[in-house]
Amino acid sequence: MKGLLTKDFLLIRNQWTSALIIVAAGIFMAFSMQPSACIAYLMMIGMMLAIGTTGYDEFDNGYRFLFTLPVSRKTYALEKYVFAAIIILGFMVIGVAGAAIVTVVKYSAAALDILELLAEALAMFLIVMVALSFSLPSRLKYGSEKGRIALYIIFGILTGIGLLLGYVLPAETVNAMEMFVKSHATAVIISLTILAVAVIAGSVIISIRIMEKKEY
Repeated sequence: MKGLLTKDFLLIRNQWTSALIIVAAGIFMAFSMQPSACIAYLMMIGMMLAIGTTGYDEFDNGYRFLFTLPVSRKTYALEKYVFAAIIILGFMVIGVAGAAIVTVVKYSAAALDILELLAEALAMFLIVMVALSFSLPSRLKYGSEKGRIALYIIFGILTGIGLLLGYVLPAETVNAMEMFVKSHATAVIISLTILAVAVIAGSVIISIRIMEKKEY
């Protein structure tokens, strides 16, 4: 797996200029919106960068060459999740640091609650990993182009559900849900963690089966 991780890190290293622009855009977003918004933005970008490495592997019959090396398909699938988690965590750290700095500059040092910011970042990390769990299997099964379409469909459905709930649910219910989450933050995070781990584990199993059944 170490060799695969090295390969993927070298692949995205060539995109450092784009990464700097993305980080700058995230910091700007933190100033124009809620500071914590840049954390979710950067982690989503990190997820997309990680998933994008499958396109490089697929290009020009890359899989055929890759699997002539001492690399199993199971290891390949597992590595993609490990690599994505590392990249998303890295962008999360940058996002938390940026959000903290923006909060101090935009408001004051007293307005900065680092524990609350870290809790939000952890919840966002779990959500992004769940999104990865839906996106990566479709990318591995259908390839770069069709997988990208499937990714847009998935996010479109999730966004539509979110907007529908926001429209249907009365403001009192939304406020009550927010108060419940704040007053039971620990229980909510533990529940989200258990759910996310279960979804990710299922996604890993599906991805391994996809890779083992594919012919190159």
